[in-house]
Amino acid sequence: MTANSLNSLLEPTAPLGCFIGRYRALIGLAISTVAGAALAHPDFPFNLPGRNTCRHLSRARYSVDGGASMNFYARVARMMEVQKSGERVAQWRDFVAERLGREPRGFRDVAAFNAEGLPASIRVSSIVDGKPFPTLYWLIDAELSLNIDRLEAAGWIARVQSEIATNADFRQRMQQDHAAHIALRDGYLLDEERKLLASNNMLSALSKRGIGGISEPDRIRCFHTWYAAHMVVPNAVGGIVDQLLADATPRALLTDSA
Repeated sequence: MTANSLNSLLEPTAPLGCFIGRYRALIGLAISTVAGAALAHPDFPFNLPGRNTCRHLSRARYSVDGGASMNFYARVARMMEVQKSGERVAQWRDFVAERLGREPRGFRDVAAFNAEGLPASIRVSSIVDGKPFPTLYWLIDAELSLNIDRLEAAGWIARVQSEIATNADFRQRMQQDHAAHIALRDGYLLDEERKLLASNNMLSALSKRGIGGISEPDRIRCFHTWYAAHMVVPNAVGGIVDQLLADATPRALLTDSA
Protein backbone atom coordinates (compact mmCIF):
# COMPACT_ATOMS: atom_id res chain seq x y z
CA MET A 1 0.00 0.00 0.00
CA THR A 2 1.46 3.38 -1.00
CA ALA A 3 1.51 6.46 1.19
CA ASN A 4 -1.05 8.17 -1.09
CA SER A 5 -3.48 5.27 -0.96
CA LEU A 6 -3.12 5.08 2.82
CA ASN A 7 -3.78 8.80 3.10
CA SER A 8 -6.90 8.49 0.94
CA LEU A 9 -8.26 5.75 3.19
CA LEU A 10 -7.65 7.87 6.29
CA GLU A 11 -9.05 11.10 4.88
CA PRO A 12 -11.23 12.72 7.62
CA THR A 13 -14.89 12.78 6.49
CA ALA A 14 -16.62 12.48 9.89
CA PRO A 15 -15.88 13.17 13.58
CA LEU A 16 -14.08 9.84 13.73
CA GLY A 17 -12.33 10.83 10.53
CA CYS A 18 -11.15 14.04 12.21
CA PHE A 19 -9.58 12.00 14.98
CA ILE A 20 -7.97 9.68 12.42
CA GLY A 21 -6.83 12.63 10.38
CA ARG A 22 -5.09 14.16 13.37
CA TYR A 23 -3.26 10.97 14.28
CA ARG A 24 -3.01 9.27 10.92
CA ALA A 25 0.78 9.39 10.86
CA LEU A 26 0.93 7.38 14.07
CA ILE A 27 -1.83 5.01 12.87
CA GLY A 28 -0.06 4.48 9.56
CA LEU A 29 3.17 3.68 11.35
CA ALA A 30 1.40 1.17 13.59
CA ILE A 31 -0.25 -0.56 10.61
CA SER A 32 3.04 -0.80 8.73
CA THR A 33 4.83 -2.19 11.77
CA VAL A 34 2.23 -4.89 12.46
CA ALA A 35 1.94 -5.86 8.78
CA GLY A 36 5.70 -6.03 8.37
CA ALA A 37 6.11 -8.23 11.44
CA ALA A 38 3.39 -10.61 10.24
CA LEU A 39 4.82 -10.95 6.75
CA ALA A 40 8.30 -11.54 8.13
CA HIS A 41 7.19 -14.32 10.47
CA PRO A 42 8.11 -17.77 9.05
CA ASP A 43 4.77 -19.27 10.12
CA PHE A 44 2.65 -16.61 8.43
CA PRO A 45 0.31 -18.70 6.22
CA PHE A 46 0.85 -16.72 3.02
CA ASN A 47 4.60 -17.33 3.29
CA LEU A 48 3.98 -21.01 2.42
CA PRO A 49 5.56 -22.09 0.15
CA GLY A 50 8.52 -19.85 -0.63
CA ARG A 51 8.22 -17.68 -3.72
CA ASN A 52 11.45 -19.08 -5.11
CA THR A 53 10.49 -22.72 -4.55
CA CYS A 54 8.57 -24.71 -7.14
CA ARG A 55 5.20 -25.96 -5.97
CA HIS A 56 6.27 -29.61 -5.96
CA LEU A 57 9.57 -29.20 -4.16
CA SER A 58 7.96 -26.87 -1.62
CA ARG A 59 5.60 -29.70 -0.70
CA ALA A 60 8.56 -32.02 -0.22
CA ARG A 61 10.24 -29.37 1.89
CA TYR A 62 7.72 -29.87 4.69
CA SER A 63 7.83 -33.68 4.74
CA VAL A 64 9.57 -35.10 7.80
CA ASP A 65 9.70 -38.54 9.29
CA GLY A 66 6.44 -39.15 11.11
CA GLY A 67 5.38 -35.56 10.50
CA ALA A 68 6.08 -34.74 14.15
CA SER A 69 7.84 -31.44 13.48
CA MET A 70 5.63 -30.26 10.61
CA ASN A 71 4.20 -26.90 11.62
CA PHE A 72 0.49 -26.17 11.73
CA TYR A 73 0.28 -24.21 8.49
CA ALA A 74 2.16 -26.88 6.55
CA ARG A 75 -0.28 -29.49 7.86
CA VAL A 76 -3.22 -27.37 6.73
CA ALA A 77 -1.61 -26.84 3.30
CA ARG A 78 -1.06 -30.56 2.94
CA MET A 79 -4.65 -31.36 3.91
CA MET A 80 -5.93 -28.86 1.35
CA GLU A 81 -3.69 -30.31 -1.36
CA VAL A 82 -4.87 -33.85 -0.61
CA GLN A 83 -8.47 -32.65 -0.89
CA LYS A 84 -7.78 -30.97 -4.25
CA SER A 85 -5.97 -34.02 -5.62
CA GLY A 86 -8.88 -36.21 -4.49
CA GLU A 87 -11.27 -34.00 -6.43
CA ARG A 88 -9.14 -34.29 -9.56
CA VAL A 89 -8.93 -38.06 -9.20
CA ALA A 90 -12.72 -38.30 -8.91
CA GLN A 91 -13.19 -36.00 -11.91
CA TRP A 92 -10.74 -37.77 -14.23
CA ARG A 93 -10.80 -41.41 -13.08
CA ASP A 94 -12.97 -42.62 -15.95
CA PHE A 95 -10.89 -40.69 -18.49
CA VAL A 96 -7.64 -42.13 -17.12
CA ALA A 97 -9.11 -45.64 -17.06
CA GLU A 98 -10.10 -45.29 -20.71
CA ARG A 99 -6.61 -44.13 -21.67
CA LEU A 100 -4.94 -46.97 -19.77
CA GLY A 101 -7.46 -49.58 -20.86
CA ARG A 102 -7.96 -50.63 -17.25
CA GLU A 103 -8.87 -49.26 -13.85
CA PRO A 104 -5.92 -47.14 -12.68
CA ARG A 105 -4.14 -48.54 -9.62
CA GLY A 106 -2.70 -46.09 -7.12
CA PHE A 107 -3.98 -43.07 -9.05
CA ARG A 108 -3.29 -40.11 -6.77
CA ASP A 109 -3.53 -37.00 -8.94
CA VAL A 110 -3.37 -35.45 -12.39
CA ALA A 111 0.19 -34.13 -12.54
CA ALA A 112 0.07 -32.30 -15.89
CA PHE A 113 -2.46 -31.38 -18.55
CA ASN A 114 -1.98 -31.07 -22.30
CA ALA A 115 -2.81 -28.04 -24.44
CA GLU A 116 -6.44 -29.20 -24.71
CA GLY A 117 -6.80 -29.23 -20.92
CA LEU A 118 -6.86 -33.04 -20.70
CA PRO A 119 -4.69 -35.13 -18.35
CA ALA A 120 -1.31 -35.92 -19.90
CA SER A 121 0.67 -37.19 -16.91
CA ILE A 122 -0.70 -38.71 -13.73
CA ARG A 123 0.88 -39.16 -10.30
CA VAL A 124 0.84 -42.66 -8.87
CA SER A 125 1.12 -43.80 -5.26
CA SER A 126 4.52 -45.07 -4.16
CA ILE A 127 2.78 -48.15 -2.73
CA VAL A 128 0.55 -50.22 -5.00
CA ASP A 129 -1.02 -53.45 -3.78
CA GLY A 130 1.09 -53.26 -0.63
CA LYS A 131 4.40 -53.12 -2.53
CA PRO A 132 6.77 -50.24 -3.39
CA PHE A 133 6.03 -48.62 -6.73
CA PRO A 134 8.86 -46.19 -7.56
CA THR A 135 7.41 -44.84 -10.84
CA LEU A 136 5.87 -41.59 -9.62
CA TYR A 137 4.53 -40.24 -12.94
CA TRP A 138 2.83 -42.08 -15.79
CA LEU A 139 2.39 -40.65 -19.30
CA ILE A 140 -1.17 -41.09 -20.58
CA ASP A 141 -1.38 -38.54 -23.41
CA ALA A 142 -2.14 -40.69 -26.48
CA GLU A 143 -0.48 -38.46 -29.08
CA LEU A 144 2.65 -37.86 -27.02
CA SER A 145 2.94 -41.56 -26.20
CA LEU A 146 2.66 -42.48 -29.88
CA ASN A 147 5.27 -39.93 -30.95
CA ILE A 148 7.67 -41.11 -28.24
CA ASP A 149 7.00 -44.72 -29.26
CA ARG A 150 8.21 -43.77 -32.75
CA LEU A 151 11.37 -42.18 -31.37
CA GLU A 152 12.18 -45.31 -29.41
CA ALA A 153 11.40 -47.55 -32.39
CA ALA A 154 13.79 -45.46 -34.49
CA GLY A 155 16.62 -46.30 -32.08
CA TRP A 156 16.97 -42.93 -30.42
CA ILE A 157 17.45 -44.31 -26.90
CA ALA A 158 20.60 -46.16 -27.99
CA ARG A 159 21.87 -43.12 -29.90
CA VAL A 160 21.39 -40.73 -26.99
CA GLN A 161 22.77 -43.29 -24.53
CA SER A 162 25.98 -43.57 -26.57
CA GLU A 163 26.41 -39.80 -26.40
CA ILE A 164 25.74 -39.78 -22.65
CA ALA A 165 28.56 -42.31 -22.18
CA THR A 166 31.09 -39.68 -23.29
CA ASN A 167 29.47 -36.63 -21.70
CA ALA A 168 30.24 -36.25 -17.98
CA ASP A 169 28.32 -32.99 -17.65
CA PHE A 170 25.11 -34.54 -18.92
CA ARG A 171 25.52 -37.57 -16.66
CA GLN A 172 25.86 -35.20 -13.72
CA ARG A 173 22.65 -33.44 -14.72
CA MET A 174 20.87 -36.80 -14.86
CA GLN A 175 22.09 -37.65 -11.36
CA GLN A 176 20.85 -34.29 -10.10
CA ASP A 177 17.47 -34.94 -11.74
CA HIS A 178 17.26 -38.32 -10.02
CA ALA A 179 18.15 -36.84 -6.63
CA ALA A 180 15.52 -34.10 -6.95
CA HIS A 181 12.94 -36.66 -8.06
CA ILE A 182 13.68 -38.94 -5.09
CA ALA A 183 13.17 -36.00 -2.72
CA LEU A 184 9.97 -35.03 -4.50
CA ARG A 185 8.56 -38.56 -4.34
CA ASP A 186 9.50 -38.82 -0.66
CA GLY A 187 7.52 -35.66 0.00
CA TYR A 188 4.34 -37.32 -1.26
CA LEU A 189 4.62 -40.30 1.10
CA LEU A 190 1.92 -40.35 3.73
CA ASP A 191 2.92 -41.10 7.31
CA GLU A 192 1.23 -44.51 7.25
CA GLU A 193 2.94 -45.38 3.96
CA ARG A 194 6.34 -44.49 5.35
CA LYS A 195 5.71 -46.63 8.42
CA LEU A 196 4.60 -49.56 6.26
CA LEU A 197 7.72 -49.36 4.11
CA ALA A 198 10.00 -48.98 7.13
CA SER A 199 8.42 -51.91 8.97
CA ASN A 200 9.07 -54.14 5.95
CA ASN A 201 12.57 -52.79 5.24
CA MET A 202 11.40 -51.51 1.84
CA LEU A 203 12.28 -47.81 2.03
CA SER A 204 15.40 -48.41 -0.06
CA ALA A 205 13.18 -49.52 -2.94
CA LEU A 206 12.32 -45.83 -3.27
CA SER A 207 15.36 -44.02 -1.87
CA LYS A 208 17.75 -45.79 -4.28
CA ARG A 209 15.61 -45.43 -7.41
CA GLY A 210 15.13 -42.25 -9.35
CA ILE A 211 12.97 -41.20 -12.30
CA GLY A 212 10.95 -44.11 -13.66
CA GLY A 213 12.26 -46.35 -10.88
CA ILE A 214 15.72 -46.38 -12.47
CA SER A 215 18.53 -47.60 -10.19
CA GLU A 216 21.36 -46.78 -12.63
CA PRO A 217 21.50 -42.96 -12.68
CA ASP A 218 23.12 -42.61 -16.11
CA ARG A 219 20.75 -44.96 -17.97
CA ILE A 220 17.68 -43.81 -19.95
CA ARG A 221 15.79 -47.11 -20.39
CA CYS A 222 12.49 -45.44 -21.33
CA PHE A 223 11.71 -42.02 -22.82
CA HIS A 224 8.09 -42.20 -21.62
CA THR A 225 8.88 -42.21 -17.90
CA TRP A 226 11.44 -39.43 -18.24
CA TYR A 227 8.96 -37.32 -20.19
CA ALA A 228 6.08 -37.97 -17.79
CA ALA A 229 8.29 -36.51 -15.04
CA HIS A 230 9.57 -33.76 -17.36
CA MET A 231 6.03 -32.44 -17.79
CA VAL A 232 5.94 -31.77 -14.04
CA VAL A 233 9.55 -30.80 -13.26
CA PRO A 234 11.85 -30.36 -16.31
CA ASN A 235 14.75 -32.82 -16.55
CA ALA A 236 17.74 -33.31 -18.86
CA VAL A 237 16.46 -36.32 -20.79
CA GLY A 238 13.02 -34.76 -21.16
CA GLY A 239 14.71 -31.77 -22.78
CA ILE A 240 16.35 -34.10 -25.31
CA VAL A 241 12.95 -35.65 -26.05
CA ASP A 242 11.57 -32.16 -26.64
CA GLN A 243 14.27 -31.60 -29.26
CA LEU A 244 13.51 -34.91 -30.95
CA LEU A 245 9.76 -34.32 -30.97
CA ALA A 246 10.44 -31.06 -32.79
CA ASP A 247 13.01 -32.56 -35.17
CA ALA A 248 13.97 -36.25 -35.31
CA THR A 249 16.63 -35.77 -37.98
CA PRO A 250 19.67 -37.94 -37.11
CA ARG A 251 22.31 -35.74 -35.51
CA ALA A 252 24.43 -35.29 -32.40
CA LEU A 253 22.29 -33.88 -29.60
CA LEU A 254 24.73 -33.35 -26.75
CA THR A 255 27.68 -31.00 -26.53
CA ASP A 256 30.44 -30.68 -23.97
CA SER A 257 28.40 -27.97 -22.25
CA ALA A 258 25.08 -29.92 -22.38
